[in-house]
Amino acid sequence: MEIVNEVVSVLADAKISYIILAVATYFLSVFLYTLRWKTILRRMGYLTDTFYLTAIILGGIFFNNITPSSKTGGEPVKIYWLKEKFNVPLAHGTISIFYEKGVEAIPFLILTAYVSSILKDYIPGGIARDITLVVLIIGGGAYLLRRRFTMPRLKVLIDLLKDKFTFFVTLTTSSLVWLLDILRFKLISLALGAQLPLHIIAVMSFLYFVLGAAPLTPGGIGVVEGGFTAAIIGLGVAAPLAIGIVIIERLISYVLSTAIGGVFMVYLGGAKAWKHLRLH
Repeated sequence: MEIVNEVVSVLADAKISYIILAVATYFLSVFLYTLRWKTILRRMGYLTDTFYLTAIILGGIFFNNITPSSKTGGEPVKIYWLKEKFNVPLAHGTISIFYEKGVEAIPFLILTAYVSSILKDYIPGGIARDITLVVLIIGGGAYLLRRRFTMPRLKVLIDLLKDKFTFFVTLTTSSLVWLLDILRFKLISLALGAQLPLHIIAVMSFLYFVLGAAPLTPGGIGVVEGGFTAAIIGLGVAAPLAIGIVIIERLISYVLSTAIGGVFMVYLGGAKAWKHLRLH
């Protein structure tokens, strides 16, 4: 009961202004997702509406949060809606997703290298390296196995890779999203009165992504809360503060995003999309 009282005390003293800013950074990331996807699709020859594209992304987040892999579960639904709303062939929708995820891997690899160097101070270097390699191999391999490319599709992807402007916009927005994730954790820690160093915040952002991507439970429920809390405590953060950070982060990135995503899911006809995907 003592730990519960301490957590309640930490949350009761939270600064609302910082929490509002943390929420704002989350939805700014959603806007960057829209800008990134819109740029890629325009290069492929498809004109899209910003509002509907944002709605599709938010609806996809809803499905991400109710399926085992919280980072890719909503992608098939997004591709289906893209076809329904903008007449983008399923193959080209898949390529657009694959391209943005591929470019997004660049800042992720940089963050991975940075985090790996930091983790050496907390766990043996060999173990830190092995963990990093396992994350990259399993994550990358699982994603590639889900995507089958014929030569025509590969040609479209290669054409995208040759376009420097599209690559620049995609890389820039992807990098900004990672920075916003780190900033969100910083704002949440400040809301709880904690001045955590930047390298700890960066590790937190990385671990949150990895735990959420593990296809174990819908939206990473339980895995994220338990694993992330334990990881933060392992980094030297006091237990009440660690739990408080996890609670606020999950309220923003899971509860709030699921609620808003659910509204857009209904608006876009999510039941029809889900039924279609289950039949194919």
